[in-house]
Amino acid sequence: MAFARSFRASGKIILQIIDRRRKDPATSTGALGMLMQARDPQSGQLMQDRQLIDEILTLIVAGHETTASTLNWTWYLISQHPEVEQRLSNELNDLTTFSEFDDLPRFLYTRQIIDEAMRLYPAGWLLNRKALHERSARRVFRSGRN
Repeated sequence: MAFARSFRASGKIILQIIDRRRKDPATSTGALGMLMQARDPQSGQLMQDRQLIDEILTLIVAGHETTASTLNWTWYLISQHPEVEQRLSNELNDLTTFSEFDDLPRFLYTRQIIDEAMRLYPAGWLLNRKALHERSARRVFRSGRN
């Protein structure tokens, strides 16, 4: 129940941000800006506010879940390899000055650890797909060609 209340509150905040962006469209870059400009291919209509809110909430939940999963597996793998933990600790101690996004490439070993955790335990391991045309899907599987 508390989660549902928090989620409803998030929707109200997102709507406030949408309203602010509509007043100053120059700031409408990024995912929200793209969603606000997206049009239905048949009708040409922009998304309704409720759909915009739902799309943003979906991105937030999906981003949170995948990030949490990646971090959990990363911490688990590090805990199983003390030599990796030590080397990571050394890198983080040596590169203590982190002030900007542009500093991230300096953390090479850290990136390698995250990449390896994602390789072993990808956060998005399941993808559902649906053929656009049933006939073309059958043809591919019958012929054995891609």
